[in-house]
Amino acid sequence: MFFYPVWYQKKVEAWRRGEIDWDTGKPLDGADGAGDVIQYEKMAAEKIQRMTVYLRLDSMPNLLAFTSLFSGTPDLLAAKQHPSKAISESKDTTSTSLAEQTPPARPVEAYGLRLLNLTDRGSSVMQVSEIESYTAHDPVVNTFRTFGRLHNLAVSGEVLVVPESSFAETLATRASDSNLLVLPWSETGGMSEQTIIEDNDKGTRNKLEASSYTSFVQRTLEQASTPVAILINKNFGGSKNKETKQRLKLTRTYSNVSLSSARDKAVTAPIADPSHHIFFPYFGGNDDWTALRLVLQLVRNPHVTATIVHFDIPGHSVNDTTPIPTTTTTTMIASAASAASAAAAAGEKGDHITTTTTTISSSPPSSREKDAAFFASLRTSLPLDLAPRVIFETVTSTTPVRDVVARAGLEVGQAPKNAGDLVVVGRNLAWNAVLHGQDAAVAGAGGADEIRATSSATGAAATLGVLAERVWEARLGASVLVIKAGL
Repeated sequence: MFFYPVWYQKKVEAWRRGEIDWDTGKPLDGADGAGDVIQYEKMAAEKIQRMTVYLRLDSMPNLLAFTSLFSGTPDLLAAKQHPSKAISESKDTTSTSLAEQTPPARPVEAYGLRLLNLTDRGSSVMQVSEIESYTAHDPVVNTFRTFGRLHNLAVSGEVLVVPESSFAETLATRASDSNLLVLPWSETGGMSEQTIIEDNDKGTRNKLEASSYTSFVQRTLEQASTPVAILINKNFGGSKNKETKQRLKLTRTYSNVSLSSARDKAVTAPIADPSHHIFFPYFGGNDDWTALRLVLQLVRNPHVTATIVHFDIPGHSVNDTTPIPTTTTTTMIASAASAASAAAAAGEKGDHITTTTTTISSSPPSSREKDAAFFASLRTSLPLDLAPRVIFETVTSTTPVRDVVARAGLEVGQAPKNAGDLVVVGRNLAWNAVLHGQDAAVAGAGGADEIRATSSATGAAATLGVLAERVWEARLGASVLVIKAGL
C-alpha cells in the first residue's frame, strides 16, 4: 500500500481498460471523467485516518461536535428482533445475508489526550505514579471515548501529568503519528480550564488576547510535524444555550410552585436542524491545500455543506509576497543577440573579446498558477454525490480581507437554529504582509478606520494569521478553524 497506493491502483486499472492516457491522465475517447475520478481518488488517499484531539474541560462541548463530523455517513441498521425470534429465522437467511454484506468503511481513529499540570503538590505526584488507573477513571477521557464510539469513531484516550511548560512538546510528540492535531482555543482565555468565563462580547473578543495561551499555541505549531487544526469556538454544535442569559436575570418568586415552573423553563429542546455550513476562502499555499482537503472530507458528512471561494490577488503569490514582475526575457535575449553580433564583428577584425554565454530556459509555473490548477482539479473531480453540497467559485480581489469578511457574513449565520457554522482559513503567515498592505492601501485612500495599516502582524495575527484574526473580530456568529499544514 505504501509503494502502490489506492489512487495508483485505480490509475493502472483505468489505463488497462483503455479509459485514460498514462502520461497525462486525461480520458480517451468515450471515457470522459475517468481522469477526474483518479485525481479525486489521489486526494482521498491523503485524507485523515487518525487524529489527535487535545481535550480541555472548557472546550468539550464544541470538541465533541466537531469530532463527530469525521464519522461520515452513518450506516443504517435494521430494526432489532427479540433473540428467540431471530434464531428461527437465521437459518433461512444466513446464506443470502452473507452474500449481501459489504465490508464496512474503515472508521477514523480519534486519540484524545488530556494534559494536567504537574505541580509541587503531593496529589500531582500521586497522579503520575498511578497514571494508568487515573486514565481509566478520568471523566473527560471517558466522555470522549463513549461519544466517539456512538458516532462511528475508533477512539482511545490518555491522561498525562506534565509541567505546563512541556504541554506544547508533549502534544507535538504524541501527534507525530497522526494525520491531524485538533487544538481547541481556550474558552477562558488562558491555560486554566477552571476560570470563570465572561458571558459578554468583551469576554468573547478578549479570547484571542491572552498571551499565555497564544504562546502555547505558537510553540505547538512550531514543534508539530503533523497538520494542526485550531478551533476557535462560537456556539458550534449548539454548545451555548441562548436562553441562559435570560434565565440568570433576577426574578421575583412567590411560592415553591413558582420555583418549580422556573425549573421547567430551563429545559433545552433538541436541535431540529443538525446541519453545518462551511465557508472556506482559498488563497493558495500548503496551508490552504491542506485546508481544502479537510473541507472536502468534512463534506462527506451528509449534514455538512460548503462554499469554497478562490480569492485571486493580482500580482501576488503565497511564496513571493512582492508583486510578480512583468518584465519578460525579451530584453535578455536582445542583449545576448547584441553580444553575439559584437563578438562576430570583433572576430572579423582580429580582436579578442571574452563573452559570457547565458542559457535561457522557460520558467516553471509560478506558485499562483499551481494554486489555481490545484483548485481547478479538485473542482472538476468532485464526485456526483458531493456536488449538491459544495459550491466552487473564483473571484478577483484587491481588498482580500474586506472581501472575505463580507462574503463570510453572507454565507454563515443564515440558519440560526442549526448546529453551528464554520469559517475555515489557512494560517498562511506568508500572506500577512500582502493582506496588510492591500487593505492598508485602500484604507489610506478611502479613510476606512477599521483597517489597521500596520506592516507586520503581532499577537494572535502572528500566531493564527491576519485573516483568521480579522474574521474572528468581525463577530460573524460562526466558529473559526485555522489550518496549518504539516512539515
